[in-house]
Amino acid sequence: MAFWEKWGRKIFATIGALLALGIVFSLAYRLPLRRGNLPATDGVPVPTRADVLPGVVVPEPGGAVPEGVAKPEGVQPTLPGSLVDRRNIQEIKVVGDKFEPDTIIAYRGEVVHANFLAVDKNYDFTQPDYGLSGAIRKGVGLVVEFQAVTTGDFVFYCASCGGPKNGPVGRLIVVEKEP
Repeated sequence: MAFWEKWGRKIFATIGALLALGIVFSLAYRLPLRRGNLPATDGVPVPTRADVLPGVVVPEPGGAVPEGVAKPEGVQPTLPGSLVDRRNIQEIKVVGDKFEPDTIIAYRGEVVHANFLAVDKNYDFTQPDYGLSGAIRKGVGLVVEFQAVTTGDFVFYCASCGGPKNGPVGRLIVVEKEP
Protein backbone atom coordinates (compact mmCIF):
# COMPACT_ATOMS: atom_id res chain seq x y z
CA MET A 1 0.00 0.00 0.00
CA ALA A 2 2.81 2.44 0.82
CA PHE A 3 4.38 1.81 -2.59
CA TRP A 4 1.25 3.01 -4.47
CA GLU A 5 0.81 6.00 -2.20
CA LYS A 6 4.39 7.07 -2.88
CA TRP A 7 4.89 6.04 -6.53
CA GLY A 8 1.42 5.53 -8.01
CA ARG A 9 0.86 9.08 -9.22
CA LYS A 10 4.38 9.34 -10.61
CA ILE A 11 4.00 6.07 -12.52
CA PHE A 12 0.63 7.12 -14.00
CA ALA A 13 1.92 10.62 -14.85
CA THR A 14 4.96 9.14 -16.61
CA ILE A 15 2.81 6.67 -18.56
CA GLY A 16 0.42 9.50 -19.52
CA ALA A 17 3.29 11.73 -20.66
CA LEU A 18 4.79 8.92 -22.76
CA LEU A 19 1.41 8.19 -24.35
CA ALA A 20 0.88 11.88 -25.16
CA LEU A 21 4.36 12.13 -26.68
CA GLY A 22 3.70 8.98 -28.69
CA ILE A 23 0.48 10.48 -30.02
CA VAL A 24 2.25 13.71 -31.05
CA PHE A 25 4.95 11.76 -32.90
CA SER A 26 2.53 9.35 -34.55
CA LEU A 27 0.34 12.21 -35.79
CA ALA A 28 3.33 14.15 -37.06
CA TYR A 29 4.77 11.23 -38.98
CA ARG A 30 1.39 10.19 -40.39
CA LEU A 31 0.89 13.54 -42.11
CA PRO A 32 1.04 13.11 -45.86
CA LEU A 33 4.32 14.69 -46.88
CA ARG A 34 3.51 15.34 -50.50
CA ARG A 35 6.50 16.77 -52.24
CA GLY A 36 6.78 19.02 -55.19
CA ASN A 37 3.96 21.07 -56.53
CA LEU A 38 0.80 22.93 -55.81
CA PRO A 39 -2.19 22.18 -57.93
CA ALA A 40 -1.45 23.45 -61.41
CA THR A 41 -2.30 27.10 -61.99
CA ASP A 42 -3.05 27.84 -65.64
CA GLY A 43 -1.64 24.40 -66.44
CA VAL A 44 1.76 25.24 -64.91
CA PRO A 45 2.68 23.59 -61.59
CA VAL A 46 4.04 25.95 -58.95
CA PRO A 47 6.73 24.60 -56.60
CA THR A 48 5.93 24.72 -52.88
CA ARG A 49 9.32 23.64 -51.50
CA ALA A 50 12.82 24.95 -52.06
CA ASP A 51 16.12 24.45 -50.27
CA VAL A 52 16.83 26.84 -47.42
CA LEU A 53 19.29 29.58 -48.30
CA PRO A 54 22.34 29.91 -46.04
CA GLY A 55 22.23 32.37 -43.16
CA VAL A 56 18.63 31.82 -42.02
CA VAL A 57 18.38 32.57 -38.29
CA VAL A 58 15.61 31.10 -36.17
CA PRO A 59 14.20 33.89 -33.98
CA GLU A 60 14.13 33.39 -30.23
CA PRO A 61 11.51 34.79 -27.85
CA GLY A 62 12.39 38.29 -26.73
CA GLY A 63 15.03 38.70 -29.44
CA ALA A 64 15.09 40.90 -32.50
CA VAL A 65 13.01 39.65 -35.41
CA PRO A 66 13.43 40.83 -39.01
CA GLU A 67 10.48 42.58 -40.63
CA GLY A 68 7.93 40.12 -41.98
CA VAL A 69 9.05 37.25 -39.70
CA ALA A 70 6.64 35.94 -37.07
CA LYS A 71 7.89 36.49 -33.54
CA PRO A 72 7.79 33.47 -31.24
CA GLU A 73 5.92 34.10 -27.99
CA GLY A 74 7.69 31.20 -26.37
CA VAL A 75 9.58 27.97 -26.90
CA GLN A 76 9.23 25.23 -24.33
CA PRO A 77 9.28 21.42 -24.17
CA THR A 78 6.05 19.76 -25.34
CA LEU A 79 6.08 17.73 -22.10
CA PRO A 80 8.23 17.93 -18.97
CA GLY A 81 11.58 16.32 -19.77
CA SER A 82 10.77 16.06 -23.50
CA LEU A 83 13.41 16.68 -26.16
CA VAL A 84 10.74 18.07 -28.51
CA ASP A 85 10.09 21.81 -28.21
CA ARG A 86 6.87 23.65 -29.03
CA ARG A 87 7.31 27.00 -30.77
CA ASN A 88 4.34 29.30 -30.11
CA ILE A 89 4.03 31.92 -32.83
CA GLN A 90 2.43 35.32 -32.31
CA GLU A 91 -0.85 35.93 -34.07
CA ILE A 92 -0.56 36.11 -37.85
CA LYS A 93 -3.21 38.36 -39.35
CA VAL A 94 -4.66 37.91 -42.81
CA VAL A 95 -5.84 41.26 -44.10
CA GLY A 96 -5.97 42.88 -47.53
CA ASP A 97 -4.97 39.57 -49.14
CA LYS A 98 -1.70 39.42 -47.17
CA PHE A 99 -0.36 37.37 -44.27
CA GLU A 100 1.15 39.75 -41.67
CA PRO A 101 3.83 38.69 -40.82
CA ASP A 102 4.29 36.34 -43.76
CA THR A 103 7.24 34.15 -42.65
CA ILE A 104 7.50 31.48 -39.94
CA ILE A 105 10.96 30.11 -39.11
CA ALA A 106 11.45 27.02 -36.93
CA TYR A 107 13.90 24.22 -36.20
CA ARG A 108 13.32 20.74 -37.61
CA GLY A 109 11.64 18.59 -34.97
CA GLU A 110 9.79 21.42 -33.24
CA VAL A 111 6.04 21.45 -32.90
CA VAL A 112 4.89 24.73 -34.45
CA HIS A 113 1.75 26.32 -33.00
CA ALA A 114 0.51 29.36 -34.94
CA ASN A 115 -2.69 31.40 -34.66
CA PHE A 116 -4.07 32.90 -37.87
CA LEU A 117 -6.76 35.60 -37.72
CA ALA A 118 -8.75 36.85 -40.71
CA VAL A 119 -9.45 40.55 -40.26
CA ASP A 120 -11.43 41.71 -43.30
CA LYS A 121 -12.97 38.55 -44.86
CA ASN A 122 -12.79 34.76 -44.87
CA TYR A 123 -9.55 33.11 -46.02
CA ASP A 124 -7.97 29.70 -45.74
CA PHE A 125 -4.55 28.24 -44.99
CA THR A 126 -2.99 25.60 -47.25
CA GLN A 127 0.48 24.02 -47.13
CA PRO A 128 0.44 20.88 -49.31
CA ASP A 129 3.89 19.49 -48.42
CA TYR A 130 2.83 19.08 -44.79
CA GLY A 131 -0.77 18.22 -45.71
CA LEU A 132 -2.14 21.25 -43.86
CA SER A 133 -5.30 23.15 -44.69
CA GLY A 134 -8.12 24.89 -42.87
CA ALA A 135 -10.60 27.74 -43.01
CA ILE A 136 -9.72 31.09 -41.43
CA ARG A 137 -13.08 32.71 -40.70
CA LYS A 138 -13.28 36.48 -40.28
CA GLY A 139 -12.92 37.36 -36.62
CA VAL A 140 -12.60 33.71 -35.54
CA GLY A 141 -9.27 32.50 -36.85
CA LEU A 142 -7.51 29.17 -37.14
CA VAL A 143 -4.91 27.41 -35.01
CA VAL A 144 -2.37 25.51 -37.09
CA GLU A 145 -0.19 23.02 -35.21
CA PHE A 146 2.19 20.48 -36.70
CA GLN A 147 5.64 19.02 -36.19
CA ALA A 148 8.26 20.43 -38.57
CA VAL A 149 9.76 17.11 -39.70
CA THR A 150 11.27 18.18 -43.03
CA THR A 151 13.73 20.99 -43.69
CA GLY A 152 13.08 23.42 -46.51
CA ASP A 153 11.56 26.73 -47.53
CA PHE A 154 7.84 25.98 -47.96
CA VAL A 155 5.07 28.13 -49.43
CA PHE A 156 1.72 28.45 -47.69
CA TYR A 157 -1.20 30.27 -49.27
CA CYS A 158 -4.94 30.86 -49.47
CA ALA A 159 -6.32 28.33 -51.99
CA SER A 160 -9.83 29.86 -52.09
CA CYS A 161 -8.28 33.22 -53.05
CA GLY A 162 -6.75 31.74 -56.20
CA GLY A 163 -3.65 30.05 -54.84
CA PRO A 164 -0.13 31.43 -54.70
CA LYS A 165 -0.45 33.48 -57.88
CA ASN A 166 -3.51 35.46 -56.77
CA GLY A 167 -3.93 35.34 -53.02
CA PRO A 168 -2.02 35.79 -49.81
CA VAL A 169 1.24 33.85 -49.73
CA GLY A 170 3.62 33.14 -46.89
CA ARG A 171 6.71 31.07 -46.15
CA LEU A 172 7.50 28.39 -43.61
CA ILE A 173 11.25 27.92 -43.26
CA VAL A 174 12.44 24.84 -41.38
CA VAL A 175 16.16 24.49 -40.62
CA GLU A 176 18.38 22.01 -38.79
CA LYS A 177 19.33 23.00 -35.27
CA GLU A 178 23.10 23.21 -34.98
CA PRO A 179 24.57 21.21 -32.11
